[in-house]
Amino acid sequence: RCLVLYPGTGESDIEVSLVPFSLQDDPDSILKVMEALSYTWGVPTPAKIIRFRDEAGRTLAVSPNLHDALVGLRQTNTCRSDGRIMWIDQLCINQQDNDEKSKQVQMMGAIYSKASRVIIWL
Repeated sequence: RCLVLYPGTGESDIEVSLVPFSLQDDPDSILKVMEALSYTWGVPTPAKIIRFRDEAGRTLAVSPNLHDALVGLRQTNTCRSDGRIMWIDQLCINQQDNDEKSKQVQMMGAIYSKASRVIIWL
């Protein structure tokens, strides 16, 4: 999976969606624009909420540092109008599935090396 981060400003909700993605099957179209975010998870509390653009209107609690990164990266002057395609471990890996986490962690080097750009957020 990769993430679409939609543009926004100020205190509006952070909106994202997840898109199926495979390093092996991608015809390079996503890799040409996908950015990978490297950041510190930091202290997990107080958790901040982001919203998925789906029929259920799901929300997810994320670490404050990731929330701050998403706020900065979604600004309209740095984010395309149709969203920014990103790979972010906390969101693109199912954190409740240990098998998936194990497989995805092994692929992180390839994900970061094939991304069009890696953004570091401290």
